[in-house]
Amino acid sequence: MLRTPFSWTDQNVAILRQMVNEGHSASQIGARIGTSRNAVIGKALRMQIALAGSRGKPSRQTAQTRSARRVSHLPRAISHLQDIDAPAISAEPVVPEVVVPVEFALLEAHHCKFPIDDNIGPHMLCCGARRLKGSYCAEHAALTRGRGTESERKASSIGRAAL
Repeated sequence: MLRTPFSWTDQNVAILRQMVNEGHSASQIGARIGTSRNAVIGKALRMQIALAGSRGKPSRQTAQTRSARRVSHLPRAISHLQDIDAPAISAEPVVPEVVVPVEFALLEAHHCKFPIDDNIGPHMLCCGARRLKGSYCAEHAALTRGRGTESERKASSIGRAAL
């Protein structure tokens, strides 16, 4: 069955505007006009029309209100820190550790095993920095694992709290 391509005519745009004003969904509009939901969403975005149920960009006032709410709890959150005896902050600069790459065949148990060149085999160069938990140093572990999904981050924070 050969399908004729859909095009946005003035009549289709008028129906889109009318149905949006009546509160119809993109699926309902697409079914009426004879196109897909995604085509309706795309056209509405290009025309800067907010569809029913769309979240859209938050207004500037909403973003400022949210920011004010976030900051409003800080005095309460920081007040308990005054009771803690924290060590004095050192004015000495922190000197970064100099890391020399190590060939894969020469890696020791404490070396980061993150590959840093394209060679494959015993002469492949690896990071060689002191590794933490796992096979990589902190920098490469963060690079390979990323931050995870929201549920993974929540689960790991619950696991740390239980310790």
